[in-house]
Amino acid sequence: LLATSGTLAQTKAPEPLVHAQFRVLSIDGPILGAGYLEGKNLRRIDISGDAFTAEQNYRGPNPLRLVLTKAAPPSTDRLMAQQTHQAIRARLEVLTRELQEQEAKALKASRGEDGGGRKLAKSARPPGTTDRTAEILKEMEALQTRLQALESQLNQASIPRSEEPEPDAEKTKPGTNARDDKSPAHTPLADVTLPGDGRYLILIQQTATGATVNIVDDREGVFPFGAMQFINLTGKTVEVRFGPNHLHLASKDKGTLRAPTANRNYASGQIYTQEADGLQPAYSMRTFQQDDVRTLFFLLPPTEGRKGVQLKGIEERRPDQPITPEAPGKDAPAR
Repeated sequence: LLATSGTLAQTKAPEPLVHAQFRVLSIDGPILGAGYLEGKNLRRIDISGDAFTAEQNYRGPNPLRLVLTKAAPPSTDRLMAQQTHQAIRARLEVLTRELQEQEAKALKASRGEDGGGRKLAKSARPPGTTDRTAEILKEMEALQTRLQALESQLNQASIPRSEEPEPDAEKTKPGTNARDDKSPAHTPLADVTLPGDGRYLILIQQTATGATVNIVDDREGVFPFGAMQFINLTGKTVEVRFGPNHLHLASKDKGTLRAPTANRNYASGQIYTQEADGLQPAYSMRTFQQDDVRTLFFLLPPTEGRKGVQLKGIEERRPDQPITPEAPGKDAPAR
């Protein structure tokens, strides 16, 4: 009985488990042949430098282990198709917003309103109002043609499925190891220690000494739509200023702010770096506020021989609010 108790005491404690949803982005560029381990299974993900991966539902050991397959990845064409797909989608969103603005202008011009929506007397209406309406409609027609061309490209940019099925531990023959028998050989990319159960954005930066990881809490309200989040990777202390809203960020720190302006208005901001003689201007930026879009900005060191900072931004639109042209009202001009 004593021997049995001793054996039980020496039994290794189980590895802590975590349940998390996550998406991954590479700060430096695409990472081909990537994946992560979920128990004995290898889950493939192609990591882009321009957009986050699809959300992964992970239930397994903490830390999460990101890996690279040793074999040459067969998914280069798939990754290129995904990036083309994302680029065209982004362009479609820009054009649709532009089209909405032109529709609003055309509606105001047809009503004889000024920029503030006030009615103008016929004698006070600027000359060429009718001509301007025609110009707007002509421009809208050109935009519609461009939209159709992009949608045609999008239909051609099909995304093939991964060539190799994922190994499944439940379907493995008794007495075999799924990782050894079905998973291709792999090497570690990064171990990601998650704070706990939750939803996260995982940002990977590859350096000479290996990959470094930043984790962004993506719970509802932490990084809201309409806001900007800055991640300081410059190696210096920086300060971000948008009017009265300031962010003081130490190296590797991150913070969120919102531009002090209304939806669909421009705002100007400045970034300062801490130098030997105090804070010095390093970057000026002008942003367009959209309450259904959030932007993640990476503050990076300047290229060799230059001063200031480099800025890389990744935009994301709220998924439950797709962009669709507004339905024309009774007074909308005929097309």
